Amino acid sequence: MRIIASGISNKGLIREKNEDNLLFFDRILDEYHEGTEKLIYFSDNTDIKPLICGVFDGLGGYSRGERASFIMSRMALNCAITCRDNPNEIPHILEDLCLQTNREICQEIENNCEKMGTTASILCFYRDYVVICNVGDTPIFRFRFGGLEPIFEEHSQKVFFEKLFGKEFLGNRKFPLTQCIGVPESVMQIRPYINTEEIIPGDRYLICSDGLTDMITEDRINEIMETELAQDQLLSILVKESLENGGKDNITAILIEVLP
Repeated sequence: MRIIASGISNKGLIREKNEDNLLFFDRILDEYHEGTEKLIYFSDNTDIKPLICGVFDGLGGYSRGERASFIMSRMALNCAITCRDNPNEIPHILEDLCLQTNREICQEIENNCEKMGTTASILCFYRDYVVICNVGDTPIFRFRFGGLEPIFEEHSQKVFFEKLFGKEFLGNRKFPLTQCIGVPESVMQIRPYINTEEIIPGDRYLICSDGLTDMITEDRINEIMETELAQDQLLSILVKESLENGGKDNITAILIEVLP
């Protein structure tokens, strides 16, 4: 099979800096950046080698969110080479990537006495399947047969409160993370969510920082994805509406489509 993808990072309208980063297959952003000037594109065959992409949302409440997301993107780029050399071990490699990056960030926190952290949401496509890996609350969606479905595990207190009080209680509240990259092992052992699923032609996958999902509802995302527009046009509309609805946070997103 073949995938085509488009990606973008936008500072938004409120934040002074862009603390997001991404792995767009063979590309990452600099540590200090304003985002991508426009959409970036990628296309390749999944039968040849594993193809990895991810979105990393630096924690805005800390002083160096952009540093943490950059370290994560840099190590994910190096991890892509390991996956290509050992395609049968991709789930274990991605899990180890999160654990190793967590240790590196925690070491830097200890050395510099500066708090920092990041989420990590990664997809690795190979042949007819995709491996899903995430730590934190950066969403990953799959659009299949006209329906949008979250395929990540949300590591935040939102899950607890939703079970306790119901979805209506949540509103637009933001909930503290229960896991992120940047937590000392003495405090908690992070447990990345790992899953593998089959891909089929027509599937669309969206990884996006909450600068997008805080501004657009899942129902609206589904409406946009249902249209017959090309995937790069879909991503442009998603970002445009996020900005029109307030652009309160950095917006970073990757949209991938599976072709025969």
